[in-house]
Amino acid sequence: MKPHVFSTFIYAVVATSLAFIVRDTAWLALVALTSLLLSMLYGGRKVLYMLLLVAVGLIGVFINAVFFANTGEVVVNLGFIVIRSRALLEFTVVSLRLLLVAGAGGVFALTHSSSEIARGLSRELGLPYTVTLAVAFALRSIPLIKRDLDEVMFMRKQRGYRGVPLTPSTVSSILTPLLSIGYSRALWAGISAELRGLRAAKPTRKLVFNAVDVLLVVLSALYVASYLLITLLSKT
Repeated sequence: MKPHVFSTFIYAVVATSLAFIVRDTAWLALVALTSLLLSMLYGGRKVLYMLLLVAVGLIGVFINAVFFANTGEVVVNLGFIVIRSRALLEFTVVSLRLLLVAGAGGVFALTHSSSEIARGLSRELGLPYTVTLAVAFALRSIPLIKRDLDEVMFMRKQRGYRGVPLTPSTVSSILTPLLSIGYSRALWAGISAELRGLRAAKPTRKLVFNAVDVLLVVLSALYVASYLLITLLSKT
């Protein structure tokens, strides 16, 4: 059974918002694990690619924690590097937050296609077409940007340029065509939508629940309630 767009959207918004507020590692770990399991249930192998991107980001998080928050008691001493308690804590908190954001976003983005998201946000939540079109186009653009990048890198290789960008000019030579192609694609997609009368469209709002929708909404409410409880207990 597949959830509707409105419930995955509510879940993603609530979980992502709390990820930037809560610092309790146990809470973050539990909610992140739940979100990742849910996204894996509907996203399949796509979740593995998402986790790979998160793993790359964690390298920067670790370096940042060691250089800018490395205080407190010594936890690991390897001679050439010393990791202290606060650096380890900050790395853990930020890592769990990234995993939670990835998992919650995956519940929303990997469960539905871009067209399903556009229709669901408009028909189920009543959002204006300008918002739903932008969200759908952004999600649809991800594989297109990857394809464009592959083509740019292939042409660079054919012309004898280095494959890995090491200088600002090299990065600029890769980003400039990507931005140009993306802008042109977005412009003509918007013109095409206007010519098809999307501005005048008035979709019928219809909200239908199933068991998975109820589960996601209940989980969202539990996350908020548990955050409020943690906040209350911390003040007593």
